[in-house]
Amino acid sequence: MAIIEKYCLPGLTTGNNDGTTEEHAWQTFALAVSSLVAGERMNVSNKENGGARIIGESNQTFSTDATGTAPIHIRGYTDDEGDEGFFLWGHTLDITGHYVILEQFDIEIAQGFDIALIIKSGSTAYRCKLKNTGAGNCLAVNSDGGNLIQCSFMTTQATNACCDIRGRVIMYGCRIESNAIGMTLDPGFQASSAHRNLIIGSGSSTGIVIGSLRNTSILPITSNTIYNFVNGITIAEMIELADFAPGQIIGNLIYNCSNAIANDESGTVDTTMFLALNATGAISSTVYDFGDQPILDPVTLTGDPFTNSSSDDFTLNDISGAGASCRSSFGSPAYAWSL
Repeated sequence: MAIIEKYCLPGLTTGNNDGTTEEHAWQTFALAVSSLVAGERMNVSNKENGGARIIGESNQTFSTDATGTAPIHIRGYTDDEGDEGFFLWGHTLDITGHYVILEQFDIEIAQGFDIALIIKSGSTAYRCKLKNTGAGNCLAVNSDGGNLIQCSFMTTQATNACCDIRGRVIMYGCRIESNAIGMTLDPGFQASSAHRNLIIGSGSSTGIVIGSLRNTSILPITSNTIYNFVNGITIAEMIELADFAPGQIIGNLIYNCSNAIANDESGTVDTTMFLALNATGAISSTVYDFGDQPILDPVTLTGDPFTNSSSDDFTLNDISGAGASCRSSFGSPAYAWSL
């Protein structure tokens, strides 16, 4: 079936307010959220609000279910639909419906312990920007999770994780900036979660914290860049590791940390954790804290691998012992995508 185009222009004061065209667009985001149905794409812009972020509405929950053949698509734009511009939203957004695609949203809040975006039930956030300058998380993914593709996440608080990931999640090509913890992963039982080509930077604690990894969890962490933390990756809790190879940490680049991959689990970490082809440099204390755990084909860097990280350029340079050595490691990130 052909997708049906709908429109939302907060600030518009003329027209029928039914979403059928730009001239008759829904005049509030709340009305649009309550009106969308499966098979529709809502194009939403700030152009009737002078281009300003929408801060005069309220936190929204989108619970409408769609289907794989008739999804719901919520897409931001600036002047013309499809122009790859962003819709600026100043409240939280909780997506609990199935088969919802959220594209080109710029969400910024500064509210207590609120979370800027919650994604559940197999939905997707694509090319979205999320920032929380308050005391809470930037992102939470819960239950049967969803997909996070080429998004950026930022928090300014110094205690909580920027991204709190629980259950099944596919996360690819995202940027995470945190003053404390970049991301906590808690896949739990019956969960397959993959995290690839992420750039995670500059916190007082840990880039990635892995917790509650169980028999049936599958957790590949591959080809990520983690820099400027105390611990690059911390294994915090591993439970009942007997039947399934639950975790693979492969081809990551960890730079300028006290510890690269740390064991914070009480007792001995089970050997089902597979570590291979990770590149590390400027590690001031311990590179690996895993006793007799095999560390396969590690790459040790003698110089800064980035072209110019101070200018946000995390492409790999061509210097031997630095960026050039990362390319010899399977899957190490060769470039950084950013919004």
